[in-house]
Amino acid sequence: MTPHGTFTIERTFPTPVEKAFAAWTTLDTKARWFMGPPERGWKILRRELDVRVGGHEIMEGAFPDGFVTLYEGRYHVVEPNRRLVTSFDLFLAGELHSVALDTVDFEPTAAGGTRMVFTETTVYIDGEDATAGRREGTALHLDRLSRLLDEVAAG
Repeated sequence: MTPHGTFTIERTFPTPVEKAFAAWTTLDTKARWFMGPPERGWKILRRELDVRVGGHEIMEGAFPDGFVTLYEGRYHVVEPNRRLVTSFDLFLAGELHSVALDTVDFEPTAAGGTRMVFTETTVYIDGEDATAGRREGTALHLDRLSRLLDEVAAG
């Protein structure tokens, strides 16, 4: 059987929804938190971001041993400051590893910050359920995003 997995991660940021949403939709800002693991020597080879319905996102990078990762995403729903829905293919060393659907919901908090809810559903093509690892990796991305938005809020 082909394994599938779903997880949800919530975060609350001190910044307004507009700034949190922009961190997902602005190339220079997203490049500061959405990346391969720099502590393992991962380096960017190619990055593109076209946030509109039908637009795409590409992030390709390599580890020092030459192992290449490629994220190819498509935007299906773009509701500014409210919601993003994307699907993406993840290739590892040139082989399709997984296909996923992500939803990122943004809502203002009473304190003027942002509550973000990220949900991913993935099918693992290679037959191994990697949901736990995907959740862990996504949490690391969102930790970097949290630190970035804390810096923005601190001014």
